[in-house]
Amino acid sequence: MAGYGPNGGVQGVSNAATPFCQAEVITAKTATGTFTTAPLTTEVLTAVIAGGGMGGIGDMGGGGGAGGVLVTPSTPVSGGTPYPATIGGGGAATTQPGPAGTAPTTQNNGTNSSITFGPVTLTAIGGGAAGTGPPTSPAAPGAPGGSGGGGGYSSSAQGTGGCGTACQGYDGGDALFPGLAMGGGGGAGAVGTDGTGAPPNSVGGPGGAGRDLTPFFGCAPQPFYIANGPNAGASAGGIFAGGGGGSAEQPNCAAGCGGTGGGGNGSQSPGNTGAGAGDGVANTGGAGGGVQLSDPGGTGKAGGSGIVLIKEAALSGVTAPGMWPQKAQYENKVAGTWT
Repeated sequence: MAGYGPNGGVQGVSNAATPFCQAEVITAKTATGTFTTAPLTTEVLTAVIAGGGMGGIGDMGGGGGAGGVLVTPSTPVSGGTPYPATIGGGGAATTQPGPAGTAPTTQNNGTNSSITFGPVTLTAIGGGAAGTGPPTSPAAPGAPGGSGGGGGYSSSAQGTGGCGTACQGYDGGDALFPGLAMGGGGGAGAVGTDGTGAPPNSVGGPGGAGRDLTPFFGCAPQPFYIANGPNAGASAGGIFAGGGGGSAEQPNCAAGCGGTGGGGNGSQSPGNTGAGAGDGVANTGGAGGGVQLSDPGGTGKAGGSGIVLIKEAALSGVTAPGMWPQKAQYENKVAGTWT
């Protein structure tokens, strides 16, 4: 039977000291599936971003709330191992069912994103849907979520913003009452702004800013950051999960801009078409912008889907002479080459 080697190693065939090296790698999961660690990885840094909430619709809709952002600096993993990831979808846009004075009775939050490392599951909460338009709808307040949706129109009271989730996002803004400007949705980095001003010069609340992830994943540009989208807050700089802008009704009013990080812009009333409003940008967790519409059949704006970013640090060194990794021992015994 073989004994301990001259260098104090485990019993078995000679194993000379060898260098090892593994480059840093950052993976962006933009669709549900499996993430597999590199062979030498023992821990990962992750950012899990959920889908953003829908923008409000009706005579006046608030901005949607951004998807929650959960950053976890270190989670233990095994090298060369597959782990399941789920990417949350954005809240679906709704359609106005009738003329002025009607609005959808449903609110569509974004859905959660998650990744599971053995016994540990990291979950970001989907963004809250915006408050929808006038009093026939029971949904004037913004919904709670990762970040809260902005308040929508109410003829008799202020439509309040929804609450965000601690450590993931912020509250949505309130609608202006008695006014004609809706609240911006909360972002992962800041609260949504209330509607402000006095008619006919009211201003819809801008969406809350998203969270800057460049301190964790490096300065822009990076291939895993998301390109800017139309009618939405910038995302290419490594910012994720911006809130949607609130809408405004009168011609002299101004709609709120979407928050940086892919939040969609709100719209204002000229033509009552919703022109200028934006969806949340896909794979940013940005929320949909609020839409001002008076005609039936008009469609609101959807939230953007989420994403999971995983960072595996660079590793280098030299194995100790005479020492065998446990995995190598097992594989050699199975193959019949261990003595």
